[in-house]
Amino acid sequence: MNFTSTDQIIISSKPVIYLYPPVKSEVKVIVQPNGSHPFYYPHYDGQWEVLAHPDGTLTTADSSTYRYLFWEAQQPMGEILINSGEGFVIAGDETVAFLEATLNAIGFNSKERADFITFWAPKMQGNAWNYIHFVSGEACQQFAELKVDPRPDELFRLYLLWHPADVRLQPKPQTLPHFERSGFSVLEWGGQEYPKNSLYPVL
Repeated sequence: MNFTSTDQIIISSKPVIYLYPPVKSEVKVIVQPNGSHPFYYPHYDGQWEVLAHPDGTLTTADSSTYRYLFWEAQQPMGEILINSGEGFVIAGDETVAFLEATLNAIGFNSKERADFITFWAPKMQGNAWNYIHFVSGEACQQFAELKVDPRPDELFRLYLLWHPADVRLQPKPQTLPHFERSGFSVLEWGGQEYPKNSLYPVL
């Protein structure tokens, strides 16, 4: 489905990138957001260059350590393509339980689940209902192009697209992929919050 409200700007919120090499390794990461007003952290000069450790710790040239790489950008809503007939509708007060179970099934570890849930759940739990749609894999190229050197053995990207809903909608449940960790594994997650009923409108 292609949204036609191209004047509506959506922020790709907190896409973060975790790096898990099998041994301590120097890694270069380039992210090219499909949007405007990008923000990066830590400092980004056309790319990140970090020393990545097997536990996910990232060390920069100034010896600072980070758990992940962060970026954010603005993107016109009309550029996003999804099958909005699929997804989930979850009561606001069931958000944490839903995300815990879903992310665990997908293959997030406890640290990744905590980072994801503590960012998104506070924004969602006060709503009566939330429509939730996940975008994964190559489909995430519409948000940003991600290049990692050396090339990872496993690259998993997952974005949460959601909006508040007034009623309990009934989309077709999504079948979600599983993150297989093997060799050098990279995980990126992020998301976008949309205006009420804009992805899965109440007709």
